[in-house]
Amino acid sequence: MRSLRPAAVLVSIAVALAVPGVAQADDIRDGQWHLTSLDLPAAHEISTGDGIVVGLIDSGVDAQHPDLVSAVTAGKALSGSFDPLTDSTGTGTAVASILAGRGHGEAGADGVLGVAPGATVMSVSVADTAIGGGQYIAEAVKFLTDSGVDVIALTAKHSFNEPTQDGIRAAAQASIPVVVPAGSVEGGNYSEVVTAIAVDAQEQHLEGTTPAAGAQYSVAAPAQDIPAAAPGEQYASVSGTAAAAAIIAGTLALIKSSQPGLAGPALIQYLLSEGTKPVPPGQEELLGQGLVDPLAALSTGGGPENPGSTDEEATDGALSAGASGGSPDPLLIAGIALAGLLSQVALVGYARLAGRRKVA
Repeated sequence: MRSLRPAAVLVSIAVALAVPGVAQADDIRDGQWHLTSLDLPAAHEISTGDGIVVGLIDSGVDAQHPDLVSAVTAGKALSGSFDPLTDSTGTGTAVASILAGRGHGEAGADGVLGVAPGATVMSVSVADTAIGGGQYIAEAVKFLTDSGVDVIALTAKHSFNEPTQDGIRAAAQASIPVVVPAGSVEGGNYSEVVTAIAVDAQEQHLEGTTPAAGAQYSVAAPAQDIPAAAPGEQYASVSGTAAAAAIIAGTLALIKSSQPGLAGPALIQYLLSEGTKPVPPGQEELLGQGLVDPLAALSTGGGPENPGSTDEEATDGALSAGASGGSPDPLLIAGIALAGLLSQVALVGYARLAGRRKVA
């Protein structure tokens, strides 16, 4: 297998660690500790995010990376004549791979596997967020809303601005949840967004990253030394709240694919109530409203073929299929027939009795 060149990627406000140059692609997969901690192999048996489009606002995505082939579509390039399917800094490629990486090699067993490998990322590149007082970020949110994506991951670092807040409100009205990394918005917090908090492998607040204080909705996710794709067929180990945002946006994609009827605020509330586990007591100001739990979210809501089925629907299905798992039960059929015959006998007897009384 080919050797990998080291790459350093800055994700949100945290430090990225370079992968050793002698690493192999399967070592990358082995290093994805969060796949195990989040029970993602079991979650992927229920949902992979198939059919879901996640809009990503960042530096662009290297769509030619082996782990992102066919996983990324072009959205729009803003604040410069840049291709959204190339990456100027590496942050967009890292986020996209953690979110929806598909790996490569036989059966996709090598490289980065994303939280929602069946989802598609629509890339909107914003090369310089300082230009125009945030107008390009607002334009990116509007573009993705108008494009009808299912989830928006706003991971580009920028300054708070009212046009973007207005765009986020419009996205909420269009039933599109927006995920933002904690600490990526300077000068304020947007409302109606899910704020991503970073934790380490021990589920403790990741030192050096921004806590959850002041966020309307906030969820914590693994974000320390996460293997990720980097431009030029490279890999990097990244840490920070943008990595957490990728995992949370991917979890929303898994839920949405499994339960298409959930959207917008309802999807966010479902994530908070069914797709998280409680944070340690007294840690709410640091870790928010819960630690993300994709498998719990999918196990609660039912599979993609029968999302949220009621007890009555399940009973009806059992009666129609019978005890044999698809073929009618002969004993059940005989019982129904006997009950019908007895009902007819009773009706005939009653009619005769009524007739005698009338004659008398």
